[in-house]
Amino acid sequence: MRRAASPLVITCFTALFPAQAQDRGAAAGARNVAPRDGVWLSAGLRTLLGAAPGARGDATLYVSRFGGLGQRAALLELRLLPPTSGGVGLTGAYAASLLERRDGKENRAQLFRIGSIAEGQVGPMSLDGRLVAELVMPEGDRGVPRARLRARATFPAPAEGWPRPFVAEELFWEESRGFASRHRLSAGIRAIGALGGALDLDAYYQREERRGTAGFHAFVLQAIWVIGR
Repeated sequence: MRRAASPLVITCFTALFPAQAQDRGAAAGARNVAPRDGVWLSAGLRTLLGAAPGARGDATLYVSRFGGLGQRAALLELRLLPPTSGGVGLTGAYAASLLERRDGKENRAQLFRIGSIAEGQVGPMSLDGRLVAELVMPEGDRGVPRARLRARATFPAPAEGWPRPFVAEELFWEESRGFASRHRLSAGIRAIGALGGALDLDAYYQREERRGTAGFHAFVLQAIWVIGR
């Protein structure tokens, strides 16, 4: 199965500013932080670490800026990918970010991630999933653990050379709010191997619903330059 760039990396960046372990922390943050709605832009540089069956991997550095949030973030992700025929692999990531608040101050945070990824094929449709554990560490506060489960289906292109449509759903478990405290629905298109094969482009709409607080909607544009493809 041909590997595609992951649009869910954008959601990893938003993860850097979680609901706090206590609901009062989340409420206070909501008063100071601009809405998440808007256009989110992300760029990445990926290098392939291996191409042998059962030994594929990559490393990707992402940088991002989110519209209404005034948020800047950087994330380094390492992956041991499933075999080309499908299966299970591993992922790990570290991220750091800076969020401008309405009161002129800035919030900093770090994120650590480890988990599994899976890929498969059902006829012309590509399926992939991810189950990860994360530790989010806001500056000056204790780490906040959580888990995320995502499933995504990528459909055949309507014509040769066209982008492929996809739809994805992601559920969160958070310490303060329990399982399915958030869910994110994403839908859009993916252009894999544009510009002679070196560029992966994603464009999609994302809607998040949250238990106990407001959600958001955003339009996401992501470009990843791949070295060695």
